Amino acid sequence: MDANTRMKELLGQLDPSPVRMPKTLSRLANQEFVTDEGCYFLQKSFRKNRHFKLAMFYDETDYETLLNHFHLDSYMGPVSLLEQLKVALEPIRFTLVSL
Repeated sequence: MDANTRMKELLGQLDPSPVRMPKTLSRLANQEFVTDEGCYFLQKSFRKNRHFKLAMFYDETDYETLLNHFHLDSYMGPVSLLEQLKVALEPIRFTLVSL
């Protein structure tokens, strides 16, 4: 994985044990998805942003990224960057373990 020196230091500090997902973040991740113009969106994000259309964006990825983005700290409360990083990387770790 490409990373700068500081990020490599942070990654080296991560506890390899599985992450317990905060309830608020779990609810976000478990909500239904909707599709529009071949793109996939978190239902809540799509409903709040119906004024955006694919034609307004460079491509489908640009459209999905804007509507589906969220900030971990909004769902996790006052935790360290290291804890947020661990939660953010959990889907990648889970996928690699499952392969």
